[in-house]
Amino acid sequence: MQRSSLLKTIIYLAALTLIVLAVIIPLMLSIIGKGVYAQQKADEMLPRVETLAKELALDIERGATPQEIQRDLIKNGLLMSDASVYVLDSTGAGIKNAYMVEEYDEGLVLARKYFDTVMSGERVSLTSTELGVFVGAPALTSRGNVVGAVFALMPVAEVQNTLNKMTQELRLIAVFVAILLLIPMYLIARKLTSPIKKTADIALLMAGGDFSLRAEEKGTSEVRHLAQSFNVLADNLQSTIDNLTIEKNRLRTILYGIGEGIISVDSMGAITHYNPAAVAILNGREGDNPASLEAYSIIAEAIGETLETSAANIANMRIGERIVQRSTNPLYDENSSLCGAVVLLRDITESERLEKTRRDYVANVSHELRTPLASIRSLADALADGMVRAEEDRQRYYGYIQRESIRLSSLISDLLELSRLQSGGVAFVKRRMELYEVLLDVVDRMEKSALQRDKHIRFEVPAGEYEAYSNADRLEQVLIALIDNAIKHGSDGCWIDVELSNDDGRGEYVITVSNPADIDQESIEHLFDRFYKADKAHSGDGTGIGLAIVSEVLNLLDERIWVDYMGGRISFSFTVSHDKFEKETAIDE
Repeated sequence: MQRSSLLKTIIYLAALTLIVLAVIIPLMLSIIGKGVYAQQKADEMLPRVETLAKELALDIERGATPQEIQRDLIKNGLLMSDASVYVLDSTGAGIKNAYMVEEYDEGLVLARKYFDTVMSGERVSLTSTELGVFVGAPALTSRGNVVGAVFALMPVAEVQNTLNKMTQELRLIAVFVAILLLIPMYLIARKLTSPIKKTADIALLMAGGDFSLRAEEKGTSEVRHLAQSFNVLADNLQSTIDNLTIEKNRLRTILYGIGEGIISVDSMGAITHYNPAAVAILNGREGDNPASLEAYSIIAEAIGETLETSAANIANMRIGERIVQRSTNPLYDENSSLCGAVVLLRDITESERLEKTRRDYVANVSHELRTPLASIRSLADALADGMVRAEEDRQRYYGYIQRESIRLSSLISDLLELSRLQSGGVAFVKRRMELYEVLLDVVDRMEKSALQRDKHIRFEVPAGEYEAYSNADRLEQVLIALIDNAIKHGSDGCWIDVELSNDDGRGEYVITVSNPADIDQESIEHLFDRFYKADKAHSGDGTGIGLAIVSEVLNLLDERIWVDYMGGRISFSFTVSHDKFEKETAIDE
C-alpha cells in the first residue's frame, strides 16, 4: 500500500480534476451560457426582422392592403417558425398573420411598449426579458419615413430547452473525455512514479544494511536528479559507515587490549560499554555484565556521585584479596552537557605489594647496615679511647671489626649484584660443562660452613658423566646461595640434601636442595620476589636478597626454579639444560 500511494494519489487527483471539470463546465454553461446563447439568438433574429421590416415598407409604400401584406410575408417565407412575429402599421394596429396571436398576447403588449422607440427609427434587441428574446426593427421607406414596425419574440422556454440540451450533451462529452484521459494519465503517472518507487525500495533495503544498491538514473530530469542525489547520499553514507565501522573496531580492539577495566554509563547510570578486563577485575566470568556482579554496587555509588556533582573522584577499593583503584570521570557531549560517566579500574595489588616490600626492604637493609656499622663504631671508639689495654683483647676487637666489615661488604656486594642483574645489562656465556664435578666441589666447600652450625650436607648421586650446557661459575653461585640459605634457615642439627635427577623428556637435569624448615605457607610464593624477607623480625641471617639473585641468574640462563614445602621440609629445585652437542650427536646417529 505504501509503495503505490504516490501513484494512487496522482490518479485520484487527475480523476478528481476531470470530474470537477465535467461538473463545472456544464454548470458554467448553464449560468453564463444562457446570456451568451440569448445574445446569439438575438443577433440571428434581428437581421430577419429587418428583412421583414423592409418588405413591410415596400408593401405599404405601394399601397398594399393588410391582406396583401400578409400574403406576401407568407409567400416569401419571411416569417420565423421558432419565434412569434408582430407586424404593426404606423398607427400601432397589428397586421394579422398565421403566426400572430390575439390582442391580449403578452408579446404584443411588449411590442406596443417599444413601438414608439422603433417608430423613432431605433432597433430593439433584448435578451433578458421575462418572456424571452425580443427584437424589433422599423419599416423604413426609400425616403426614410417610418411606416411601421416588426417585432419577434422567442419564448424563454425555447431558449432554456435548447440550452439544457446543449448542457446535457456537453456533460456527456466531458465525462467521455475524462474517461478517455484517465488511461493515458495513469500510464504517464505510472511511468513518472516507477523510478521514485524503485528509489524508495532501495532506500528501504539500505535501511536494512545493504549499502551496495544504487538507484537507476533514468526518467525525467527531476527523477534523474533525485536518483543522482540519492546515489551521492548513499556513497557518502557508505563511506561514513565504513569509517565508523573501522573506528568502532579500532576502539573495540583498544578497549579489549587494555589491561585496565573500563565501564561507560549514560546519564541515567545504565552501562553502555565495558571491556572483559572490567569483568575480570570485578571477579566475574566471561559473558557476565558488570552490573550483575556484587562488587559493582560500590562502583555504582561512585557513578551516582559523579553524575550528581559532575566531579571526578578517585579511590581504592578491595575486591577479595585484591586492591583496585577506581577512577570515575564525567562525560560531556558536544554541547558541554553531562551525558554520562566513565570508570577506569586498575588492579594495583602487585604495585601496592611491591611498594610495601620496598619499604620493608629499605627498613631491612637499613637495619642490616646499621648493625655492623654500629658494632664497628663502638669497637673503634673503645680502641681509640684506650679502654682496651690488653693485647689479647685488642686482637679480639680487631677480629670483631674485621667480621663486621666483611658482613657489610658482603651485603653491599649482594645489593650491587642484584641491581646489575635486574638492569638487563649482564650477558652469560654458556658452555659445555660437567655438572657432577661442579656439584661435588660446591658440596665439599660448603660442608665446613654447615658443620660450624651443627648441620650436615648429604650428596648421594652416582658418579658418572653429566654433560650440561650452562655457565659453571653462575651455577656455583646458585648452588652456594641455596645451600647457604639452607644452612642459615634449616633446623638445628638437620641434614641438608642435594639431589640430581635427569629428565630426558625435557632434555634437562633437575637439582634440588632441601632442608627441614618452619615457614608460613603464605610466604612460599614470595620467596623469590625482589626485596622480600620472610623473617619479618630480622632475627635470622641474611637480608632476603640471595634468593632474588638466584631467581635472576637462572632467568638469564633460561632455566626454571621453583619451591615446594611439604611435611615440614622445604625444597628448592632448578633446571640445567643437557649438553646441546650431545643432543645433536644422538640425533645424527
